[in-house]
Amino acid sequence: MPGCSDNYGETNFVLPEGETVDLTCNATGVPIPVVTWYKQFKPIKDYTDGYFAGGRILPGETLRLKNVSRFCGGRYECIAENGVPPNATKVFHITVEFPPEVSLTNKRLGQSVGRETLLECRVAASPHANIYWTRERQDLPLHKTNKYVTNVYNDGEHEKTLSLNIIDITKEDFGSYTCHASNRLGQDSETMFLYENIKVTEPTVTTPPYRTHQPVRPVSPPRDSSFVNTPHYHSGNDQPGQYSESVYYNYNSKNSSPEQLVAHARMLMGMLLIWILKQIQTLQNHFFEIK
Repeated sequence: MPGCSDNYGETNFVLPEGETVDLTCNATGVPIPVVTWYKQFKPIKDYTDGYFAGGRILPGETLRLKNVSRFCGGRYECIAENGVPPNATKVFHITVEFPPEVSLTNKRLGQSVGRETLLECRVAASPHANIYWTRERQDLPLHKTNKYVTNVYNDGEHEKTLSLNIIDITKEDFGSYTCHASNRLGQDSETMFLYENIKVTEPTVTTPPYRTHQPVRPVSPPRDSSFVNTPHYHSGNDQPGQYSESVYYNYNSKNSSPEQLVAHARMLMGMLLIWILKQIQTLQNHFFEIK
């Protein structure tokens, strides 16, 4: 039956990152027992060349973990067997400690007044850290108002997420928020900024309606209007200088588009052509009367 010169049972190690630790399992027995190392119930020999997360199996049934990191922690076990039951077993629990490390999901976050938002920070630490939020370097009145709601979520062996829900945001809520974490090995913090989302409305551009006026007789041309008058060869009943045909078009070119200007010019040309044709007809009638 294999035996072990060390005490059977479990041994706990607590050490900071970067340290070195030797796990020894001095097995004896006839025939000489074979020692197998396990981490989390998986044989360490299954890893590359006897190395495991900075560990190496040394002669004398010793497992050395050098420059340990937070990933080296866990349950280690040595089992000595020589074919004569029962096997000898020894268990080691390794706890690796390190100061807090804070990381933020967002460094900047925008929201509108009257809405609510969620701030989150992730903290890695061993032992677990005391984590909390401050605003503009002032503690939040978590127990005096329903405006702030905090929650802590476990994300892994060493990681936690601290959330801060801000309800019914006002302008006074915008500014910097800092996530703090501390344990007996150190402290860390990260700051983010909550800013106001302002909706930008584009101005509405309207075009004045395009209007025309029907011919009116007689008519006087209004002020500040573009007009065309058509003098008529008056008969005896007509008064000299009277406009028997007058057409005006009330139009303000300062507020007109290029298309409106073109349409205005075409209308004026049409009016002028009608006036010329009427004058030709009048001259012809007058000529025949003379004959």
